[in-house]
Amino acid sequence: MNEPRHSFAERGEVDDGRLFAPAAARNIDAILEALVPHLPASGNALEVASGTGEHVVRLAKATPDLIWHPSDIDGERLTSITAWTIQSGATNVRAPSAYNAVERTWDGIPMDAVFLSNLTHLISDQAATNLLTHLSGALAAGGLLAIYGPFKRGADYASEGDERFDASIRAERPEAGYKDIGWVEHQLASNRLKHQDTIAMPANNLMTIWTQPL
Repeated sequence: MNEPRHSFAERGEVDDGRLFAPAAARNIDAILEALVPHLPASGNALEVASGTGEHVVRLAKATPDLIWHPSDIDGERLTSITAWTIQSGATNVRAPSAYNAVERTWDGIPMDAVFLSNLTHLISDQAATNLLTHLSGALAAGGLLAIYGPFKRGADYASEGDERFDASIRAERPEAGYKDIGWVEHQLASNRLKHQDTIAMPANNLMTIWTQPL
């Protein structure tokens, strides 16, 4: 998750390395409700672009027999993920890895689940193509891929707020911006994944769920 983040020191509290993102606190309950029923009961799960670490500790608590492997490319966020894991007491979260899923394939064990939130709109089409290919390749046979975030529906935005947000992204990074959910689905199908569901989420977001064939 690449979103505004704050330290506890900014709130006048003890700084233990944890960062917090207001959006993560807002969307995690809806993510859990949509995602957890689809996740395998046990095995290994990779979270790509884990951000502050707030999501992965809640996911771990909701799936105690699933081992979570968080990742991020930012050192400050990696520290935050570790701090959130310690604070939460979760025993099924492994040490975070500095995995850049845009630039390289996953070289760890095949994953029974992969989760990504709020990244595709912040990168270019080519970077997103690479990302989706690498996520697909990280899955074990029968593994599940879930991607959450804001998307266009064809050429249309879900709301005026989405259109404004996309414009603000493109003003800073012209190569980035919202992806059409149909384009994302085409990329995943091209990687031979099978579509399971696309779920409407709060704030006009979507979660699309795919599986690697056995």
